[in-house]
This record gives sequence, C-alpha cells and structure tokens, in this order.
Amino acid sequence: MNAVARTVAGAALAAMSAQALAQQYLMITDTDDDRVMLFDAHDGSLVDENFILLDDFVSAATPFNAIQVGNQIWVNDGTRDAIYRTTLDGGFIDTIGGFGANAGFNDTRGMTVVGNQVYIVNDGASNGAPGDDTVVILNSTTAAVEGGFALRGEAEDILRVGNELYINNRDGNPLGGSVDDTIDVYDLSGNYLRTVVQSTGFGDLNSPQQMNLSSNGLLVASESFPNAIFEYDLSGNELDMLDSAALGTFNSIHGVFELGNGDILFTVNNEGVFSYNRLTGEVTEQLGGVDPLYIELLVIPAPGSVALLCGAGLLATRRRR
Repeated sequence: MNAVARTVAGAALAAMSAQALAQQYLMITDTDDDRVMLFDAHDGSLVDENFILLDDFVSAATPFNAIQVGNQIWVNDGTRDAIYRTTLDGGFIDTIGGFGANAGFNDTRGMTVVGNQVYIVNDGASNGAPGDDTVVILNSTTAAVEGGFALRGEAEDILRVGNELYINNRDGNPLGGSVDDTIDVYDLSGNYLRTVVQSTGFGDLNSPQQMNLSSNGLLVASESFPNAIFEYDLSGNELDMLDSAALGTFNSIHGVFELGNGDILFTVNNEGVFSYNRLTGEVTEQLGGVDPLYIELLVIPAPGSVALLCGAGLLATRRRR
C-alpha cells in the first residue's frame, strides 16, 4: 500500500475509532420483506430484524441501500424510483421521488455521502433522470438535484475514499474506452482519474457489487463466478480472495463489511447474512431465509444513544414476521 493509500485508510479507521463512544450498528436491506434490518457492528449478530418496516408507511418494492445522512437514514428503492427518509430510530419523515415524480433519478443502486450532498448510482432515464451509467447528486437537505456525471459503464456501488470516489463497473462501455469488471476512481467532480482494478477474466472479479473500506484497504463483493469476496489495497493490488473454498458454495454475494472484531460480514441473495472469521476460517449464519443486499454503518451519537434506541423499542422485542 503506498503512502497516499495508507493515509486514506488510516484516516477512515481513525474516524471509526473516534466513534467508539457512540452506538454503532449495521443496516442491511431485505428485499423479501421490504425492510431494513439491524446488526451489531462489532460481531455481526442480529439486533433487530424489523428495524425499519417500510411497508408500514410506504408501498415499497426493492429497498437497495440504506445509508446514514447526518441525522437521517436514506433508503433507496430501485423499483419505485424513490428514496425514503427516516429518523435515526426509523421514524418515517418523507419520500423523495416515486413513479412520475420527476425527481431526477431512476433505477438507483449504491449511495455515498459527500459533505452536504448524496451521490447516487443511476441506471435509467425516467423521471427526468440523466440515463444509464450515471451518478446523480442530491442536496442532503432539500433533495434537489445539484448535478451529476457520466460513468464508463454500468455501476452497482459508489464509495467515497478521501477526496476520491471508487465506483465499480460491471458492464463496461467500449465507446468510452472501458471494459467489464473494473473498479474506477473519479474525483468529486466526476472526472475519471484511473482504474485500480481490472479483472483478468475467468475466476477473477466478476460483476462487482458492494464495496467497503477494510483495515487493509478495500473489500469488494463479487456476484457471479467465482462468487467471492475480494480484498485489495487502495492501489488495486489483490490481497486476498475468499471463494467457495473459504466461504462454502454461495451464489450472488451482494454486500460486504469488515466488523469491529476483524471478521467479514457478507450477504447472499435469497440465502441470508453470514460472517467469516479471518482467524479460524469459520462461516457463521447470522440470519437465514432473507434476501439481503447492502451493508452500511449506522452511528447513533453519544450521549443519549442508548436512551434513543430504547425509547424507539429498538432493544426490546419488536414485531416479527
């Protein structure tokens, strides 16, 4: 890892350490039951299976990514072309967009926060959206579109790393000089800078999904064969690949996140949420029988975080399926 990569990774981990006094959880969307589930950020254990039940206040369809935006949670729905905003304890605030709302985005995927803006992967031209293979930028307060830019191919996720954006590319656009299965780096204005990961083909990175920072650099979920989790340094050098020999036979790995204890939490389409112990190689099912997608950190600021969650019934028994 070069000096710049070490600095960026170190800063990200230092920021997480500074949050140690706050309550940290992981939000995972579940497309089976249109909800956001909550897991422990240290060991990956289930905290609340029904943290946000979207169908209680909207007609949801495909909750894709749930991210923290200041003192709110944003959950995007790629099928309904909507974003649902809630309080940090899951209380409904409002809906941005929706069918025919002309909100400026369509068929959204991964999201990331940059200052007072939210960058969203967009893959459609309905509702006033800019079209396939683009990023739309929304103001985090007003939800107004404040810009966007074109990508080199079809993306699934976007991740801010310092003053750069890491954006995966599962289906490259040859006219744009791009090929399939890459991780590209852009500046915050949307200018392409470089490609840090380029798949070599069979058995390598294939249909990349969620990306998240790790203590070593970058974790990337690979949806198609070899159905693996890849780890790279921030310069794109491969450090590890966890395939079926390590994880067991899984199809369509979508989400990935390094836990506080060093294990890796990951989600598998139509199977569940699992954790991988880096030391022992053991795979543990944290929750089965669900259809989970992306994993994102939720930090409830201290003091008063426990009271906030208990007041919302988060740590008590809630309605189950």
